[in-house]
Amino acid sequence: MQRSLAARVAARTAALRLTNEKLYNEILERRKAERALRATERKYRGFFENSIEGAYQSTAEGQYLNVNPALARLYGYATTAEMMAAVGNIARDVYADPEMRLRFQEMIERDGKVRNLEYQVRQRTGEILWISESARVVRNRSGKIVCYEGTIRDITARKRAEDEAARLRQQMLQLQKMDAIGTLASGIAHDFNNILGGIMGYVELAQDDLPPGSGAESHLKEVWKAIHRAKQLVRQILAFSREAAPERRKVRLAMLVSEATRLLRATIPATVAIEEEILTETDEIIADPAQIHQVLVNLGTNASHAMSGRAGRLLLRLEHAAIGGKKPALKLSVRDTGHGIPPDILQRIFEPFFTTKGVHEGTGLGLSVVHGIVKSHGGEIRVESTPGAGTTFMIFLPLALEAPQ
Repeated sequence: MQRSLAARVAARTAALRLTNEKLYNEILERRKAERALRATERKYRGFFENSIEGAYQSTAEGQYLNVNPALARLYGYATTAEMMAAVGNIARDVYADPEMRLRFQEMIERDGKVRNLEYQVRQRTGEILWISESARVVRNRSGKIVCYEGTIRDITARKRAEDEAARLRQQMLQLQKMDAIGTLASGIAHDFNNILGGIMGYVELAQDDLPPGSGAESHLKEVWKAIHRAKQLVRQILAFSREAAPERRKVRLAMLVSEATRLLRATIPATVAIEEEILTETDEIIADPAQIHQVLVNLGTNASHAMSGRAGRLLLRLEHAAIGGKKPALKLSVRDTGHGIPPDILQRIFEPFFTTKGVHEGTGLGLSVVHGIVKSHGGEIRVESTPGAGTTFMIFLPLALEAPQ
């Protein structure tokens, strides 16, 4: 029995030794795993903290759990702690458009991730930035969302470059349009000039055959005047197409305003009251009178159309001003009480072929020609408009002493 008991004790001792060795090895493996996990965490933390891209973890409800220094700097905060304290709700405090947060949530929870999503955010100072975000959903074993985590890049410079490229493309298209208009105008003007030459010749022959003082002779004199006005129009078209230089000389702008006012009174509806205010005695400019007259009539006619069907007031005012706050100039205002111009259209009104009128009511060239004439005279043109309350065009032209010769 003693031998049997000793054998059992020895066996039990051996079993305990094996169990202890196994437990010891498990403890060593666990410690090794913990050291590896801590090393991985340090590595991840180092990557998170030192990344040049913004990084974050947030709840699905919109609260940051963690942000890195790069993200804090991106949003204008000195430290991550400052940002975490300031941003209580991501949609409200970060997104320029809070509705974009809902779109982001729909995408990330449907697909589990988003890649290179571009949208606008606000810095701490209120400045708007463009960012590109890539993020994923982190879930636990039961599938419940633990957090969102992602990275954010500042793409504001790229977006500004794209906007500038788009603006330059639009300018190029506009220049191409103007070039096409000039080519078309030139061809029409030359053909029309030839027709006018023939008419002038026959009018001269008819005048030679008529007795002095006859009624027909007075009618032909009116035809002759009309021909000269038509030739003046041809010269304007050729100047527009840059085939003929405008004939510029010293003129009194007040006189041109008065002439245009008389013409407008004879052509626009009686429901529109026309007023003229000349608030300066020094009104000489270097200009092509026909072109300035064209500007005035064009703006006055447009104002009349804006007040069509109802009573209104058209005011032409001339006063002293300055171009760019420096050059002495004359300010010519054409103000109406019409329906006004919506803000989204206001920025396009000087584009060639742009018009809000019906198919047979306008070509879309009137205001682009006005803009070109004013600029060619070294002036500026501005417009202010309030929908329902009228529009004011303001033209600034250099005084004669300052005007280019």
